[in-house]
Amino acid sequence: MIELEDCGTEFLLSFTRMGHHYRTCVVPIMIIKAPRGCMALFDKGYIPDQCEAIKAFMDEHRND
Repeated sequence: MIELEDCGTEFLLSFTRMGHHYRTCVVPIMIIKAPRGCMALFDKGYIPDQCEAIKAFMDEHRND
């Protein structure tokens, strides 16, 4: 699991999107922690996707 201290550290990220497997190096630029989980935002610049993810995460954890 990524922790707050990991901001700025490079990681190899593996993921599957639309049936294709990808591997890329990423650097977490922000970690959002909540009592029931955490969310990492990366430096790859998927701004619209990250904005939607932040909104969904905050809605899910609104009452924590």
